[in-house]
Amino acid sequence: MSATKNDNFMQQTNYTKVPLEEKFCLFEWFENKCRDLLNFLIKWIILTSVRIYNEYKLGGASQNDLLRELLNEVFEDLEKKIESFKRENENLTKSLNNLKRKLNESNLKASRLQASLGSALNVRWGDDTFYNTNKITKDINQLQHIIYEFTQVDSTDKINNDSANKLLSKFKCKVDKDIKEEDLRSLLSSVLQRVALEIIFDAEKELKRLKCLERCILYHTNKLVHHTTDIFKTSIIDNVTSVALTRIRQQCYATLVSQGFEKPDHPFIKRLAGKLLSEMAKHRKVSDAKAKESEAINLIRFAIKLRFSLNVKEPIPIIKWYNHGDSIEAHFMEGPWEKRDAYNLMVERCDFPVIFNGDGQIFSKATVVVCNANF
Repeated sequence: MSATKNDNFMQQTNYTKVPLEEKFCLFEWFENKCRDLLNFLIKWIILTSVRIYNEYKLGGASQNDLLRELLNEVFEDLEKKIESFKRENENLTKSLNNLKRKLNESNLKASRLQASLGSALNVRWGDDTFYNTNKITKDINQLQHIIYEFTQVDSTDKINNDSANKLLSKFKCKVDKDIKEEDLRSLLSSVLQRVALEIIFDAEKELKRLKCLERCILYHTNKLVHHTTDIFKTSIIDNVTSVALTRIRQQCYATLVSQGFEKPDHPFIKRLAGKLLSEMAKHRKVSDAKAKESEAINLIRFAIKLRFSLNVKEPIPIIKWYNHGDSIEAHFMEGPWEKRDAYNLMVERCDFPVIFNGDGQIFSKATVVVCNANF
């Protein structure tokens, strides 16, 4: 076959685009056909030689006439073989095109399934939801402002010195005998901020003691998670079903954030507000108790929704407080110190916790006051 015909054959069969495995199949087919053709030619040469010898010896037709007749027969047979090869090549080309079409369809279907699987396995909320990272970070900053205003000990508030001193001693806050009243009020405000946040962040335990719709949602969600876990123990777990527990938890808390605790006189909000105000009243007496009660209700409703928003995230963020004497963790803390001095410092008190998750994502750094490690 000439170079031009060879190129035409390559183009007609799209040989250069054929995968490696299919090329091997074509090579094997071509090798078999060449072997058949070679056997045919050898057989023909032997038979033709015998025929020419017999005809010539018997004094029949001339040698040229015999050769011409035999060559015509050979060409006819070769043409038939070539036509047969062409038909087989066309059939193979059709089969190859059908395989390519099926392969493309399979790849397309696999891509769609992979995309669907990716959506099913994705347990992270998009930026267009109420639970995205930017929204939560913004709400944490707003909570810091609200809790600061609520726990602020104003000049018109009366401090219960005995209870306040016990509270400050509990958190190992050093109080000099000649401390200024303004500094004492500031110090007490910071400690009350932590006390209030600890009460609110642990409020889910309080919710379990009440009879309300939100408590029922949490209760039955925990039951559903428990029973779903039991099912997984007796079946084969794939990638989709393995995220079912996360999905159940996320949908539960997302519902509580968007629809829960909206009643003005919600029993859980009122009870937690009463507990918070009672704890604050042990250490200070405010001049306007009614205004503080309204602040407490708004604070709790906002903080609870923020707390439950954290439970929507995957992995669930961790709330970590630092205590007096803890080492400085500059990547988790905010404070007035130089990096080179951090080894000589320790935590004196922590006014706001660090909030982060297991992936190393930090939603809010801890607000700490530091002192010398030899203090």
